[in-house]
Amino acid sequence: MRISAKGLSGHVVVRYGAVSKQIMIVLVLNSNVFPARRNFIQELRKRFPQITTIVQNVNTRKTSVVLGDEERVLYGPGYIEDVLCGMTFRISAKSFYQINHEQTEVLYQRSVELLELSGKETVLDAYCGIGTIGMYVSRFVKQVIGVEINRDAVEDAKINAKINQISNIRFVCEDAGRYMTRLAAEKKRLDVVIMDPPRSGSSEDFIKSLVRMKPKQVLYISCNPQTQIRDCQMFERMGYRVQGKAGSGGYVPAYGSCGDLCVATKTNYVEILNFRHFFKHIVFTSGGDKIRNKEIKNYINVSVVVDIECGNTTN
Repeated sequence: MRISAKGLSGHVVVRYGAVSKQIMIVLVLNSNVFPARRNFIQELRKRFPQITTIVQNVNTRKTSVVLGDEERVLYGPGYIEDVLCGMTFRISAKSFYQINHEQTEVLYQRSVELLELSGKETVLDAYCGIGTIGMYVSRFVKQVIGVEINRDAVEDAKINAKINQISNIRFVCEDAGRYMTRLAAEKKRLDVVIMDPPRSGSSEDFIKSLVRMKPKQVLYISCNPQTQIRDCQMFERMGYRVQGKAGSGGYVPAYGSCGDLCVATKTNYVEILNFRHFFKHIVFTSGGDKIRNKEIKNYINVSVVVDIECGNTTN
């Protein structure tokens, strides 16, 4: 939602906890000056008493990036909490959190099934955000390392580990590509790499370093088919073969999916998670080079079905 008033312009970002029902309002403005701020907050709370917290974010840049670096808490704690997979997560204004709660739980559960973990693994959770995937996986493995470039998200992740009393996970604030390159140079050992990059996808440095380290399994979650195709083609050039494989996806709510998922194993193939969908979605084949639209009237097993925004879709 876009707003403008007497020289101020910006956006309103609403964050909602599907289980907790907590609501965060982020007012993204082009100035740190907010005239009649107290009156505005008072009126907003009067009209919407269910609001948990209100944050002012300042973004003076004229780019497609919505949130700026400067923030000020106007009401409440400055964050909300929600419950996912039985764990409580703190979510601040600039931290990523999947908006499709129900399908995220299906996705994480299916991820663990595909990985076939023994409990002895060291796992790297790349692009980990506030730590949701890594903390869910931590109960099935020896230890997890989460790496994330967003400092606010890393702080949330550390707090979330304490809230949930998880001791076998730690977090590093660093670019995932640089961190992976350093691990490869130090000849560190990883059994599993989980990667859930932003829409821009992963980097060549990350993938090259990953291949050098030769983890037994790589799980790739994505919400952008174009960049995942690009990255899978890079895996192919380095000896991996993208291959759709039979699998049963969970029921997907009518409002869309969370993303696509594939697993590359030490036998050098990529297993694609199949979903069942009830809307039009972007579908691409296991070959990784064809994109087509297909309406799914009942359900259909395909290599990958991707929801473009990881949430509501009518594509």
